[in-house]
Formats: sequence, structure tokens, C-alpha cells
Amino acid sequence: LALGSVAKPEPVDDPDIFAKLSHSDAVVRDAALEALVRRAQDPATRHALLERKDLPTAARIALLASLVAPATPENIAALSEATKSNDTAVIATAVGALRRGHGAAGRDAMAAIAKSGSTKAKAILETVGTAVSESSKLKAYVVRGNDDRGELALPEMGYTVVNYSSGSGLATLRATPEDVVYIDGPGEIDGKGEAALSTFLHLGGTVVCSAGLENAVLKAILPDAFDPSPKGLKLDSGTYLSSAISDRLVVPALGVAESLSATLASSPNVMVVFAPVLPRTAAARPLLWSYDMEEAYGGAPCVSAEVRVGCGRVLATGAVLGLKGAESFEGWFARVRVDRTHSQRFPNAPDLRYWVAYDWLGVPQDRLDFLVTKNYFDGSEAMAGVADLPQGRFLTAYLKLR
Repeated sequence: LALGSVAKPEPVDDPDIFAKLSHSDAVVRDAALEALVRRAQDPATRHALLERKDLPTAARIALLASLVAPATPENIAALSEATKSNDTAVIATAVGALRRGHGAAGRDAMAAIAKSGSTKAKAILETVGTAVSESSKLKAYVVRGNDDRGELALPEMGYTVVNYSSGSGLATLRATPEDVVYIDGPGEIDGKGEAALSTFLHLGGTVVCSAGLENAVLKAILPDAFDPSPKGLKLDSGTYLSSAISDRLVVPALGVAESLSATLASSPNVMVVFAPVLPRTAAARPLLWSYDMEEAYGGAPCVSAEVRVGCGRVLATGAVLGLKGAESFEGWFARVRVDRTHSQRFPNAPDLRYWVAYDWLGVPQDRLDFLVTKNYFDGSEAMAGVADLPQGRFLTAYLKLR
């Protein structure tokens, strides 16, 4: 800008943006959606947009999610009105925003909806109410797969684990938005499971999809945000998913939450990462980069990214959380090389693993003492140390964010 000039506000009702909101190209559509939400900062503007009959559903959902705060009568009225929609995702987003950010007034509004609202809105409120009444501890609903062992890692992070053999089992999911769904790769899901997962997400739930590009559930619920079949990407001749589990140096992406960056601040930031995730549209926000990955695969440095869906979020990651690498290499800390210039030098004795934990990873003394009681450094109970590794610290901090 020239000295002394004043930036003109970007018009919200730009016909060009509205035309692009329904564009057939997802890249164009998601960029327009992000621009619309960015421009509509004023609450009155958002309310006016929500009253437009020609507003595409994706834009409506994004604007409703933005009304989670502040807790004003106008926002509560707009969210309550949205629960009259015939679209389940719109209703779930409105209920999620009322539930999360509007306190007693939001609870009163939901009580009124439960009494005289639409059949769909009543059903969603009943499901959430039942899950809350049955839950005394945060739960992780883990769809078990071949690439990870999240069902063994998440109890160490304070979750009660409920196991599913496939994503299709999520059709009966009755979870609170504070719970987490963890889907290991390669994964699979049918239409009913996908619908239940969509409602959970729009209400404010968190879904973690591991295994990067291999996870079929990630492709099903987010068909456009990531590139499922990148052209010209060298992935170890197609065998990287089964055989090339390897350590990568990672760094936080610019602009991620400070609590996430802090989890990587005092360690060498070595994660077990075997697969990239490739953001395709503006909907996917990178969280972690690995320049080792970029060099190895020729242009795929992103190994973890987030996509907001209604009031919820999907964490897509190629960083292995679970036990597969530990089973192959004698324990979690064996996944950290003593000297990265020698690819086969891993800590292979209890005292050496103890030193790696203390000196490289900065594990505090009380945790070291706990791990000794678990015979961790002898190779037993590998998951006992997950909270101390970079990927464990990162995921724990991420799940605490809302």
C-alpha cells in the first residue's frame, strides 16, 4: 500500500466469490469458501449471509461453525433457526456450536429444540445426550488396521478405548464431541459408517486418520482436500507403506498453535513417519513438515495436516503413533537413532535407551523412574513411553485443542 493509504474492505457479496462457491473444481471452491469466511468477520454480515437462500451448504456450515462465539442472543437465534434445516450436517453443526460456546443460554436453546424441534434435530440431541450420560471418561473409538497400534497407545494418553474391526462398525457410534475416533490404515467404511462419522465431526468431534495416503477412510470423508494419487511422486517403487518405516526429522508448520510447536521444541523431533499427506485445497492446513520426506519422495514434505469439518476436525497424518515400529526394533526409543549418519545404529541396550530418553528426548526424572518400573528400557511395554516421544507429545497436545 502507498504511504498514508487505507485498505478498502473486501466486499462479502462479491458475485465472483459466490459463483466460485459452487465451482466444479474443488481447489477453486475451497479457496472461495475460505475467502468468504475471512471477509465475513462482522456478526451482522454472517447473519445476513445465512438468510440467503442461494448460499451453498458448505458455506452455510462454515458460517454456522464460526458462530460458536461470542454468546449473543443473535448468534443463538441464528443457530436455533439452522436446526430447522433438512440437512443433517447443517443441524449437527448448529447443535455443536450451541453446545460448545453458548453456556446456559445454549443449553436452554437446545432444550427448546429437543421439545419442539424437527425430528432430525431431536434425534441428534438425543444421541449426544445419551453419550454424555453414559460417559465418565474420555473415549477413543479405534478402528484397528495394519499400519498402527493406536488401541495400545491411546490408553497411555488418558482415553478409554473402544475397538472396531472396521470403519463400517462406526454406524452405531454414540460418542460425545469431546471423544476421538482414531482410524488406522488402510481402513474401509460403508455409507452408514460414513454418515455417522460425518455427524460426529459436524457436532465437534475429532477424527484422526493415520497411514497418510493409504487410509481409505480419509479418502471417503475428505475426497477433495488431499491428493489421493499424486503424479510423479516417487514412493520407494510403491513399497513404502509396507517396508520403509523410517525416522524423519519434522518441524512445525508456520502458524500452528503454540502448544503444538512447544511439543517439538526440546527434542531432535524425530518421528516414525512413513507416508506423506498431500494437501490439495485450502481446506487442508499443514501442521508438520518433514524435509527428509521431501528429499526422499521428491516433493511431498507435509506429514500432518488438519481439515475443519463443521465444528469438528480431521487430523490426517503419516506419522506412526502406534506399536508397529516398536515391535520390529525392540521398543519405542530404539526408533531414535543415536547417530543419524549411520542408518543402522539404534540404541540396543537398556542403559543406552535410558540415555537416549534422558539426553535426546528430555524425559523428566519422574517419568524415567516410571518407565524403569515398567521394564520399558528392557524392551517391555513399549507403549508406556508413547507420551514422551515427539509424536505422542504432539498428538496429546493436539487432542487438547478445541
